[in-house]
Amino acid sequence: MALSNASALENGILSHLATEWGTRTEINWSASNAPFRTNGLRTSYTDNETYLVPRLQQVSADSLEYPVTSAVRKYDYQFNLNLVTRPALGMGHLQGHLNELRDIFELQTITLSGTEVHFEVVRNQGGFLSDAGDSFELPVSVFFTSYL
Repeated sequence: MALSNASALENGILSHLATEWGTRTEINWSASNAPFRTNGLRTSYTDNETYLVPRLQQVSADSLEYPVTSAVRKYDYQFNLNLVTRPALGMGHLQGHLNELRDIFELQTITLSGTEVHFEVVRNQGGFLSDAGDSFELPVSVFFTSYL
């Protein structure tokens, strides 16, 4: 049975990330209203110095037919996947994580409950230190499209 609405699509994407990312780093689910301590001690991950902050943002939703109530809907999203780590570890420390995000999403088509999701190129920007100087953040994002 195909996904029936945008919420099911969003939950499927977040679940896919959690499965594929595994125990690489902790995932900060605070954008999904889950508690997260940024200064908490992490010990069960491949990299305990870094965590991933995913956030989905719907860019557009369009009805492709008329009447709208029975039409196929096109959803476009920006998926932010920011990497946060201790300062002064160097970009080499984050490069492996960035490559893994590219392996999971870049130019991939995944199927969630019979619904295809098409990802574009993974983009990253220049990183920056937090205002307090206690963390370094690398903004990463990928756009994706799906039809429901």
